[in-house]
Amino acid sequence: MQKTGVEKYNVKIPDIDYFRQIIKCTSACPINTPAGKYVQEVGSGNYEVAYDLARKTNPFVYVCARVCAHPCEDACRRKIVDEPIAINALKRVATDHHNLGLGHDPTLKIPDTKRKEKVAVIGSGPAGFSCAHDLALLGYPVTIFESQSTPGGMLALGLPVYRLPRDILSMEIDSLISLGIKLRTNCAIGKDLTIKDLREQGYQAVFIAVGSHKSRDLEIEGSDLDGVLKPTITQDTDKMLDVNYYLDYVKDKDKEDVNLVLFQMAELHYAPGGKKSQLFKDLKKRVDDGDFPVNKGIQKTNSKEDKEKK
Repeated sequence: MQKTGVEKYNVKIPDIDYFRQIIKCTSACPINTPAGKYVQEVGSGNYEVAYDLARKTNPFVYVCARVCAHPCEDACRRKIVDEPIAINALKRVATDHHNLGLGHDPTLKIPDTKRKEKVAVIGSGPAGFSCAHDLALLGYPVTIFESQSTPGGMLALGLPVYRLPRDILSMEIDSLISLGIKLRTNCAIGKDLTIKDLREQGYQAVFIAVGSHKSRDLEIEGSDLDGVLKPTITQDTDKMLDVNYYLDYVKDKDKEDVNLVLFQMAELHYAPGGKKSQLFKDLKKRVDDGDFPVNKGIQKTNSKEDKEKK
């Protein structure tokens, strides 16, 4: 059988997917953010337009401006010439210039007509909140069930403050909740409620976004040695890493920020039952006694009494 022209020359008829794929930065993005467009707008000084473009598909645009893995830059055609455009940094420029007085999403339109079908979302991480965000914009009543006391998933419990300031995360979560999304914390599915319970409460659909609470190993020599701790959750623990868990303690004690890092390190692992690990107790005692070498040179004028003397 003779091949046709299409089969012989492997001709592909352009369709909408074809045109999307040739815009490599956008197609590389998991949520198809029009990176090229907002980069152009930032370059022209149109920061609000750039922000609107970045926010349109992304409910966590401020978060992603700080901690995104930016696959768009890996796909950027500019690297053929020299190096990729710093797309993620330019998104940060757009968010930093955005006037929050206009709202988190100035172009957002919440439908007046609400649907009757209720939807339950299990997990308040990026996937859970993104799902709830899209459903809320479609008019569905949504409730998020979160097992931890703090919403945000690994954004709140796995990322340290210096990588993701908590006021930024709280602002974005508050903006999502303002869409009418209900949030129930300290409610573990399988323990406090079951899927059957949700069905009996009238939820027509359930979106499971419990995440994968696993850390990635550092690909460096010695990462597998004893004493290298990893922020993971296991069956033996009922509480995972919360890098801000002892922030108030540090503030009350008026310690240097370096102490917070010590607490973060110590709280990577909990004893069974969610109790403080012995490692944490040991480090806390050493900090209280001023027995940390890294602090000896900076704590001598850090107490309230010393400040008053100065």
